[in-house]
Amino acid sequence: HYFSLPHQQTPQDWTLQIKFVTTADAGVYECQVSTHPPISIFTHLHVVEARADIAGPQEKYLKPGSTLRLVCRVLQSTEPPLYLFWYHNNRMINYDIHRGVNVSTDAVESTVNW
Repeated sequence: HYFSLPHQQTPQDWTLQIKFVTTADAGVYECQVSTHPPISIFTHLHVVEARADIAGPQEKYLKPGSTLRLVCRVLQSTEPPLYLFWYHNNRMINYDIHRGVNVSTDAVESTVNW
């Protein structure tokens, strides 16, 4: 965690900045002004960790010559991923046109037909 209170241009603005936020940073934050009586304002931080899964059972059985269709869903992401890569035995297959690999992507899932 890296907490800082950056200098502000105006005396009425105070900033708490947390770099490299983790799930441990989630919770209630309070800004308390040292007036008499003290003034407090609260905000709640939710830290969302994106995760992904491949739809369907973990093991798939196909006959030779069949088409494999896998759908990878990105869940709990605050924004769509910039990239999503498919691998087979540690080798990227996104653009393996010679083997008939076709990858399509929408906002929340990616599909590979192989």
